[in-house]
Amino acid sequence: MRISVLLFLLTASASAQITTSKIGDFPPLRVRALVGTREHATGHTGYHKEMQITLKLIAEGTSTMAPIPAAEATMVVISVDTRAKYVEHKEICKVTSVETIQLPAVGMGGRREFNFHETSLKFDGDRDSSNVGGEVYETFICGIRDPTTRSLIYFYSPDFQLANYGKAHPEKRDEFLSISKGSSLPSDLK
Repeated sequence: MRISVLLFLLTASASAQITTSKIGDFPPLRVRALVGTREHATGHTGYHKEMQITLKLIAEGTSTMAPIPAAEATMVVISVDTRAKYVEHKEICKVTSVETIQLPAVGMGGRREFNFHETSLKFDGDRDSSNVGGEVYETFICGIRDPTTRSLIYFYSPDFQLANYGKAHPEKRDEFLSISKGSSLPSDLK
């Protein structure tokens, strides 16, 4: 008798709440970017897996009485090649998805939640030289911009190296948020 077992794993990858400063017409905001991952086995083998990645942005004004102008939010999901990581011992990171959504203006700065499209990845779960490849979630980058002036209001990544690089090179933040799907990240960041 053969029994198949599906394993589901749900984790929150990042949940740091950050308060922005007042920038131009934008009042200070409390912003929280969340990424959840869930994986399960596919097919008849236990090592072929599929991962669903869900993205959410929670934004609210520090004062619920102050209006918040319109903005746009961008989420960039980054994956790592499993064969390169476990067989070749290289970290090759690639942009899996990029999505920008509009955040409408509101008269009062209460809590609002915005969902991005779910992303799905397939990968080999073996962490040894038998790995046949695929991509698994690594990290993300999130940014909020003023759609009129294009000035950056918020920039965040839970990845220590990306966050520090963005802090040391503010001019590169727009490049990160404008990167296209399928692009590789520069190797000097990882």
